[in-house]
Amino acid sequence: MEMSNELDYFEDLKLGKEEALTALYTANRKWLMLAAESILGPGSTMESQDLVQDVFIEFLEKKQFKNIHDPKAIRGYLHKAIYYRCMDRLRKKKVVSGHLEDFKKCIDKIQLPTQRLENKDLELRLSSAIKLIPDQSAKVLTLSHFHYLKRNEIAAKLNVSPSTVKNHLTNAHKLLRTLLKKDLL
Repeated sequence: MEMSNELDYFEDLKLGKEEALTALYTANRKWLMLAAESILGPGSTMESQDLVQDVFIEFLEKKQFKNIHDPKAIRGYLHKAIYYRCMDRLRKKKVVSGHLEDFKKCIDKIQLPTQRLENKDLELRLSSAIKLIPDQSAKVLTLSHFHYLKRNEIAAKLNVSPSTVKNHLTNAHKLLRTLLKKDLL
């Protein structure tokens, strides 16, 4: 927009002529879209275009041009308006993406009823299989995998050596693999 025309547009805006806003929009649209796109990032052409239109609509509806006393300040005002609009959009995107991440984490933690049934069924099979292995091996396996005790702790609790605990665990794992093989296939 040329300087001589800025004064004309400015006066016409104050008189409420919509043609002045159209001319102002046409003269500034491209560089404002480039400014918005540089803030929002690559691939945001449509979003930038929407923001520029929103700024001009608000500029007209709220008659913000009445607060501007220098015609040369219109371009600066429009640039700042685009900047703040883009920053708001980026803030909202960040909040939404944070909510999406939280939602994904919650979904991952939720088990479907079929998954719960499958897990319950597997638990029943496992507990039945554990009952079929020798008592000492079953005890060691239970302390290790369900009570999360270390080999040394199990050895101290059962008054056996850590190598005996290791042997019982090895035997229990082999027996469980054999007993559950048909269930897992």
